[in-house]
Amino acid sequence: MENKLKLLSPTERIDIRSDPWGDGHFGAPRGDHTHKGIDLRVYHREALVAPLICRVKRIAWPYRYQGKYMGIVLRSANEARNAEIKIFYMVPDETKLWTKSHQVLLQGELIGMAQNISEKYDYRMLSHIHLELRIDGKLVDPEPYLIDRG
Repeated sequence: MENKLKLLSPTERIDIRSDPWGDGHFGAPRGDHTHKGIDLRVYHREALVAPLICRVKRIAWPYRYQGKYMGIVLRSANEARNAEIKIFYMVPDETKLWTKSHQVLLQGELIGMAQNISEKYDYRMLSHIHLELRIDGKLVDPEPYLIDRG
């Protein structure tokens, strides 16, 4: 496993959300479907960092008709690793978005700030970001790939 992808946690700690609204693990039940990523607990306005050497692919919107909540899609800058990461409930750093599309972001570089998703639901939902990982186009559980920032 020497060539295993390692993702730096975009959050200060690796802490998966579990609260009265649900379980933040990959594959957890979500009504008629399962959870496509993991929910990492954050503090409101916590600084988030790039989990790998990457390029910004696009802005992402978790709720089609509600523009308050945002996210970002990142692509691995390493051609040998066909990885794509989607992060919801964050405000991307504008200096990373409006520069040349081929600009490489370093692992650990600031990419934005966490939003407070509990404002959308209620105080019982813990503030978190949603993180999805695709490798070679296949959705996978990101947790085994995460390494702590500390």
